[in-house]
Amino acid sequence: MKNYLFYVGIDISKSKLDVVILDKQTPNVSNHFIVENNSKGIKVILKNLVKQKIDLTTVLF
Repeated sequence: MKNYLFYVGIDISKSKLDVVILDKQTPNVSNHFIVENNSKGIKVILKNLVKQKIDLTTVLF
């Protein structure tokens, strides 16, 4: 089983996505944001991860 460094939880509703990013190294700190539930919103999630210099191969969604 792979050891992931980051966990991304997404609560899906009809109009929005509630996203939280957890870092395994600092479990008491989280990053929460809300985006629209469309392709633009998904791109925002990925851009946010890249902006934080998170390698997507180390993320479990």
